[in-house]
Amino acid sequence: MRRAGGQGVYAPFLAGNARALDSGAKAFGVDTYGEQASYLNRAYPERSAGMIRERIARPLSGVERTEVGGWLRPTDSVRHSRHNLET
Repeated sequence: MRRAGGQGVYAPFLAGNARALDSGAKAFGVDTYGEQASYLNRAYPERSAGMIRERIARPLSGVERTEVGGWLRPTDSVRHSRHNLET
């Protein structure tokens, strides 16, 4: 999902959610369509992003992997590193 000007809407949510999970916070705030909003953290967005990372790790060409990696980069966090150790 993208807003006018090319800035992502969902990426900031994913990044905020990942930070909340990393810190153990139950909620986080993020700018959504120009308004500050608060959300409860959820494990599934980070889990889904991890599943996508795993799925695209091998079958894509180098150019495709770079492009899709750019889509997922805002959610990369210490949690992503821990996720690789846990699985």
